Amino acid sequence: MTGPLHAADNPDSLRFTVGFTPDTVRVGDRIDYHIGVSHEPRFQVSFSGPDVIPGEAFSVLSREVSRPSPSLTECNAELAAFELGELLLPPVVAFVRDTLSGKTLQWSLEPQVRLYVEALTDSSMKSVLPIRPIREVPVPWSRSLFTGFAVIATLAFILFAGFFAWKKFILPKRRSHDHVSALHELQLLKQRLERGLGAEACYEQLSLLVRRYLEHHYDIKALEAVTSEIERELVLLDVPGALLLSGLLHEADMVKFAESSPSLEDCRNCLAEAETVLQPTESVADSKG
Repeated sequence: MTGPLHAADNPDSLRFTVGFTPDTVRVGDRIDYHIGVSHEPRFQVSFSGPDVIPGEAFSVLSREVSRPSPSLTECNAELAAFELGELLLPPVVAFVRDTLSGKTLQWSLEPQVRLYVEALTDSSMKSVLPIRPIREVPVPWSRSLFTGFAVIATLAFILFAGFFAWKKFILPKRRSHDHVSALHELQLLKQRLERGLGAEACYEQLSLLVRRYLEHHYDIKALEAVTSEIERELVLLDVPGALLLSGLLHEADMVKFAESSPSLEDCRNCLAEAETVLQPTESVADSKG
């Protein structure tokens, strides 16, 4: 049951404390509003309020109800004042329910003293805590520019480090594999020649082997280009053994297009020259010396 308190119904064990601090504030300052109810453990206490109308003298910033002990229930609220002069704080309604009888009584509680609200001055405005969250200050363009340069420099360093690692570690391994693969194919071609492979077929397969090696090892479009174009690329790239490679391709062209008839010994000599030029760079330089 809910109803006003009658004198006969007022439990002797109930004690109310109502207060606030500070008693003098400036516009927008915080006020700590405290209501305490001392009671027997069998009572349950709840609160309603403080009731304020938005846009009027007070604003409720926070509110918390707690029961620190079985015999004490508290309501603590934080308010902000927005009118000048002497103000009465808004009331808080306390509901006390007797768990034995089920009866509920209510009290409207408010401080007996008034709050005094002063106007802001130029000096006091600097110390006022804002009600709304502080808006973030825009980052200066110079700081953004510095951050952008730092990001670009970091990315450039990562790209340079990756290119350096590729050039120093990955590319040599790939080129070494090109040499090994080409020499292995050359040995197989020698074996097929000894088993009866024709001279024309030998030159054709040797030309294909050399072109494939140049395309993989030096990124020359050798499988699509004619011999004269390949020869120019070899000179521009300063490829070791460029003259030997060009000579092998020219001989293969002579067999294919001029119907030259090489002997078996001519084939063996060409394969030997190819083996020399397909060795790693250091070996080719040694053979020239």
